[in-house]
Amino acid sequence: MQSKIPSARLERAFSEAMTYQEFLGIMKVNRDKIDDNFTAQVLSAADLSAVRRPAAPLRILALAHDWCGDVVANLPILARFEEAGLVELSILEKNPDNTDLGDLYPHRSGEVHIPIYIAFSADGRELGHFIERSEAMDKRLGAWIKEFWAARPGHPESGKAFGELSEGVRTELLDWLGTNRRAERETERQEFISWFNALQG
Repeated sequence: MQSKIPSARLERAFSEAMTYQEFLGIMKVNRDKIDDNFTAQVLSAADLSAVRRPAAPLRILALAHDWCGDVVANLPILARFEEAGLVELSILEKNPDNTDLGDLYPHRSGEVHIPIYIAFSADGRELGHFIERSEAMDKRLGAWIKEFWAARPGHPESGKAFGELSEGVRTELLDWLGTNRRAERETERQEFISWFNALQG
């Protein structure tokens, strides 16, 4: 697959990118949560048996920000892949300097969401990408949001968009979603293994 990113721009992106540890070093929010997820997302022996090991580590270019809950949830999985020698992880903040890259990989909604993980073979062929979270996780999040409001019948903020919620309710909802998502770590890791295997045909 020909890369959507022009070769000179791709070379610059990789040269400017951070390692996972460097990304952790600039985080201003969610550092405790991303560390907690990294600790929990250990690849088991069964995981390592299930994953297809490439001849050389795949190169993953990640567009991310520390405030993003999906980054916090799934970037540690790729960091574990890197630890196992499956990938080389290069991380850029999308805003303000890499919005051009993000625009090349719109979410299925048509908008630009993060994280965006773009996979390349060792010889530079673009293999595929992953945006934000799986469709299955989208459905789980939708179900959890319905459960949250079902437990609060008649709440005056029920049905409002996330950005319109009061700070207290928004915090409650985020805590609820976070608790449920942590319970699905194993499932989310398996989804990434499936994506990684599919990249290799």
